Amino acid sequence: MKSRFILLLLMCIGLNQQTYASQLTMSLQKEMLCKTIHHALDNKLFTAVKIGDIQTIWKLFARDPIPDVNSHDNQTFTPLMYAVGTGYSGIVQIMITAGADVNAQNNNNRTALIWAAIGGHTLSAKILIAAGAVIDSKDYTGATALAWAAYYGHADVVLLLIAANTDVNVTDNNGATPLILTMEDQGHLITVQILVTAGANPDLRNIKGQTARDAAKDKDAYDKAVAEGQRVRKEALAKTKKEISEAQTGLLPDITHLVSEYIHGGVSNYLPPKV
Repeated sequence: MKSRFILLLLMCIGLNQQTYASQLTMSLQKEMLCKTIHHALDNKLFTAVKIGDIQTIWKLFARDPIPDVNSHDNQTFTPLMYAVGTGYSGIVQIMITAGADVNAQNNNNRTALIWAAIGGHTLSAKILIAAGAVIDSKDYTGATALAWAAYYGHADVVLLLIAANTDVNVTDNNGATPLILTMEDQGHLITVQILVTAGANPDLRNIKGQTARDAAKDKDAYDKAVAEGQRVRKEALAKTKKEISEAQTGLLPDITHLVSEYIHGGVSNYLPPKV
């Protein structure tokens, strides 16, 4: 009798183990299937964003499950980064509305705002800033969005970032300021004027001891751009002198109004025509 009871008990245990194993297998299969579906959806989203296919993007977000808007591809880019990099500002807004992390970084520590600055995508940069993008986030070279915008001479993006109170004298890993960087590429004189007007210091040096003037190919043209920027800044400071509560604080008046004037007047008259 006792042996029969033990036999029945062992049979029950065996059945329970089989049931548990079967349930575990089904659970793992379901999980793998879900991962496969999500991976396929994510791939479709990346493809649609890259080519600017808004209709497909809407369809993907209208179904259940929806793709992961914060997924990274094998290049460590997010859909938002691709949207910014390709200049589709409308898709940038869709990604943000869908929950995209505006401060996500790829393996080079570059955010969507930095990619917008590199590509000169002003509207996308504006959308990102409004959504809470960190203005002075640095990539692996120590460069900020302003540094990249200055390097490539994207004056409109430079103006936008200055209006958002970015640091105009920030340095990268080589000690280069945005002013130095804007002269290292093609010598963007309009950007020089904007930066100096916003308070960029022409006397700052990189780790090699070089100033922006040292990097200038046409030093006379550079000197004129700096002089013009300093003149405009001096006039602007004089006009807003009343805004300084105490000279001892060392605080400078808000130059946002000056940047606004530049966008709607001044500098906009000197900017190259849109292509």
